[in-house]
Amino acid sequence: MPQSTTEFNVLMLGSRGAGKTTLLAVMWEQLGKAISAQKGYFKYAHEASMYFGHALGELRRMYDAPGINVSPGISGTNNPKNLSIDLHTANHALAHLRLNFWDYPGGLLSPEQATGPEAAVLQQQLANAHYFFVVVDAPALLEHDGMFHAIRNYPYPIQLFLHDRLRSSSHGARILFVVTKCEKYIREGRTSEICDAVKRGYDNLLSDIAGNPRSSADICLVQTLGTVVLDKLEIAETSNGDKFPRYYFKKVSQNAVHSPQNTSLPLKLMLDKAIHESIDRRRASYDGLNWLRDALGRDDELRDLLIHMRDLSNRASDQSLHLSLQAGQ
Repeated sequence: MPQSTTEFNVLMLGSRGAGKTTLLAVMWEQLGKAISAQKGYFKYAHEASMYFGHALGELRRMYDAPGINVSPGISGTNNPKNLSIDLHTANHALAHLRLNFWDYPGGLLSPEQATGPEAAVLQQQLANAHYFFVVVDAPALLEHDGMFHAIRNYPYPIQLFLHDRLRSSSHGARILFVVTKCEKYIREGRTSEICDAVKRGYDNLLSDIAGNPRSSADICLVQTLGTVVLDKLEIAETSNGDKFPRYYFKKVSQNAVHSPQNTSLPLKLMLDKAIHESIDRRRASYDGLNWLRDALGRDDELRDLLIHMRDLSNRASDQSLHLSLQAGQ
């Protein structure tokens, strides 16, 4: 039985509208429905429940619209959100693990909002985070030779934001590039092209990651909608002549329903790290007595739950949509 709850902090990085909120809402819904109650369960803090519920409602309404053309999806985050989810094993009231997701306004990475109280909180979260999601807008990365990648995905601000953590911290950083809005390209068989574009588009960040042996990077492609694809991305202009992207999406058919794909893969990768860290911290606090913990099977339920969730993800995910990057790749 857990004597304390391990905190595991995940910082979401990406521009406003990149799909951070959609990703969180969909992947937790999918895994929450699949996990066996005999193995464990997730318990959401009130704010997380309301936030995810509202986001999922917005996604469903996209499919209720007549015709095949749909709106781009959930509006971006206006205020920082600290969303907590507890992981319990069966028959134990105290959570083994508390996952804290910090979903922030993407504009905090812009020069105009680089100072102030919210920016200071973001810096503190950088120091406290155990895991990082870098959410990548696939159309901005690929369409028109990637001309909107810099202004939509913020590769350079993100690299500089993480630079000191990657270069000077003994802990390094575990970073997962989660590519969203990629339904069209996966249907066209362009998986390798997407991964290559991520490696090119974030080459400076990947160089920093490779420079710290405690750091790691993975790329995974998720389809948070599944049956809504990019129709076209137009080059639009402001009255000042500045170019910006205008997205158009469509359902694959009139009767299409929400059908997310591969959304459990980011969770599996993150939970692997979180659960192992929880077990390691517990064992460190019982130094010299872990033989007794092993004899009593204190960590068995948590390990069994991890194996169960790995199995669920492996059966529900296309492993070809995951690439683990090592130094030099």
